[in-house]
Amino acid sequence: MKPTAIATTIISALLLGGVLTACNQVSPPDNTQTSSATVAATTPQASPAPTTTPSDTPQTSSSTTPERDKERDKEREQRRNARRKQIEAVLTPDQVQQLQAKLKQGEKLRSAISSLNLTADQKTKIQIIMEKSYEQTPNPSNDKSPQ
Repeated sequence: MKPTAIATTIISALLLGGVLTACNQVSPPDNTQTSSATVAATTPQASPAPTTTPSDTPQTSSSTTPERDKERDKEREQRRNARRKQIEAVLTPDQVQQLQAKLKQGEKLRSAISSLNLTADQKTKIQIIMEKSYEQTPNPSNDKSPQ
């Protein structure tokens, strides 16, 4: 290899490394110039007050994460119970007993319903109940709040 090719390769590598390093550095917001006061303010210094972590500080919001989770679980349970009561209203008393027995055994609602001997009319009504129920269910991805 020629010495010029080696030198070109080395210079290119150094430039590329410099560009990558510059790209990874944090720039000040709004493209403002950094003053000595800003640098001094951001320079780590020993502080007399102990630092706290987010878990050490009490949350100022009225509803903490565990409380929100309990609230959501309670709402979900209410919606499930309401949906089940609507479905039971469509079933015969014998089918209701069969459904309750399957649910107590831990079977999921949909599979328990599908194992019942339903008429076409019952299937249609239950399908409508299920669709309406899921249309009313809030979307959890839209319900995320900053923590």
